[in-house]
Amino acid sequence: MRVKYSALGAATALASAIAMGVVAAPAQADTSTNSIAAVSPSISPAAPYKYYADGTPSNCAHENLCLSVWDYTKGKWKVYSLRTCNKYALSNFEGDGFFDNNQTKGTVATFYGGSGNVLRKSIAREQSSIRWSPVWSVRNC
Repeated sequence: MRVKYSALGAATALASAIAMGVVAAPAQADTSTNSIAAVSPSISPAAPYKYYADGTPSNCAHENLCLSVWDYTKGKWKVYSLRTCNKYALSNFEGDGFFDNNQTKGTVATFYGGSGNVLRKSIAREQSSIRWSPVWSVRNC
């Protein structure tokens, strides 16, 4: 006796077989991180910056808040010097970095998260490491 299969039943059986790994599914496009281009960190409004090789000390000038972030496009530290009092939006600041609050003694710098929440405050003169990933903006004064 022959068993009859409906089109719906065959489709369900094929989907089940693919899900169980019995039948190979079509190959997906390569979406690995190797195919994603790195983007240089940036800041708005614009502020002066310099590049430093890994392990090279950067000197933060007096009356500045300096932000050090690794730039994957250059393979170097990108160090921004914030002197003008402002709230700066950060873009593509990822991973671990460093800040140097070398402003006038007692000046407070504030680091904000995505919802505007205060993540950290720094009173000049302070130098510290920082995890940039949750930081969306910073006010240097």
